[in-house]
Amino acid sequence: MAQPLVRVVFALLVLATIAAFFATQQLKSEVPLVIRFAAKPKEFSPNADGVRDRSAVGFDLSEPATVSFSIMDSEGN
Repeated sequence: MAQPLVRVVFALLVLATIAAFFATQQLKSEVPLVIRFAAKPKEFSPNADGVRDRSAVGFDLSEPATVSFSIMDSEGN
């Protein structure tokens, strides 16, 4: 009884692996929404001391879209 079950589970795992491979290949071939992103300077310290308190951010998109982004510290806050 266990041997047919093992074969079925193995076959399902093989099929899932093949499906995941093709899904990954499809995702890799899609054009990304954000083509280019730049920030100058990349690191800044907004502590009101007048040094590196600002950063200019720019990006190019492959199609019109609503964009939002977050600014985080080195700890992810």
